[in-house]
Amino acid sequence: MYKRQGSVGPFTGLDLRRDAAMSDPSSLRIASNVDLKIGGNLQRRDALIKLCDVSSETVGLYASDGILRTACPGGQSLQDSRPAEVWYDAIGENATAYPLATISKLHAVENTAAASGGKGYPYLVIERTDGRVEHHWIDQVPATAATAVSTRAILPFDPGKTLVKSQGKLFCDDPSSGTIRFSASTTTPRDWTKARDAGSLAVRTHSAGSRDIVALSYYRSYVTVLFQDSIQLWQMDPDPAKFQFINAFNGPGTETARLTTNVLGDMFYYNRGGFRSMQRSTMNGDDLAEDIGSAISALTLAQSTAIAPVGIWSESRSQYLAAFGTTVYALTNSPASKTVGWTTWTLPVSVEYFAELNGVVYIRSGNT
Repeated sequence: MYKRQGSVGPFTGLDLRRDAAMSDPSSLRIASNVDLKIGGNLQRRDALIKLCDVSSETVGLYASDGILRTACPGGQSLQDSRPAEVWYDAIGENATAYPLATISKLHAVENTAAASGGKGYPYLVIERTDGRVEHHWIDQVPATAATAVSTRAILPFDPGKTLVKSQGKLFCDDPSSGTIRFSASTTTPRDWTKARDAGSLAVRTHSAGSRDIVALSYYRSYVTVLFQDSIQLWQMDPDPAKFQFINAFNGPGTETARLTTNVLGDMFYYNRGGFRSMQRSTMNGDDLAEDIGSAISALTLAQSTAIAPVGIWSESRSQYLAAFGTTVYALTNSPASKTVGWTTWTLPVSVEYFAELNGVVYIRSGNT
């Protein structure tokens, strides 16, 4: 107990200050609405700036070919009234535009390679209001005003909600057979039939516990298949005949597909109330308490929201952002500045989708 007198007035209390070289083991300090900077310094998080409002008929938010985009059914009537900042990718089937209120969700998106060069086009996994999941390959040139109404990919199966790109191929799940399907290439993934050299991975034969595929991602040279209580690693190769099953880890897994993100060669995922690292799991063969999210696992256990959690790795910010409605957990991970640590953001709006374009992180909340 110390008592201090001076120009600042009297002070009575416990002096808990420590030497600069000392710290508490396993200590936790909650830092809200700030970002970590070099040397552990804190900086107030960037303010949200409203960009525009989009049609309530559009779904999702993603960046492709240097443009911020969203998906919409129908066509020209919406395109004509779109804001200047966001392009509408209109989708349909067999030269017929989908009517309004056809699409309910965007589950996944990957940028494909353009056959004629350029940056490529978005490949979407959407869910219709009737519950049917579809793939749509958007190959229109955004500079034109043409309505794209023949965008649905030909699949010899009913697809699930997952999608990942690896080794020049697209991978997705087939819930009916419990397999992972892959396309012949990412240049023209319009048709996944056997005649076009598409194939599958028999992941169900190696699974234990729940056999429902929750998420797909990649880690180093592996495609990772995440179930609710296990993860499989599959070695990839430009030659599909050389694809091979490597290992299955029982215990780790995920129930939240959109928080699974590749981060600097590692793979982060959310598991039973905490954030996990695939690198740590594979090195030790199991989930460990001292994994990347152990310090905040108690905080995230209570998170629940009607909006599905979503995450993104922001290259420009060196941050992994994981949003649970209006709460965002921000992991700053910058090897160059040797800065690693979590902070929490409390936003005035709920995050439904993330996208990054030209060093700026965008979020979609409702129609804004």
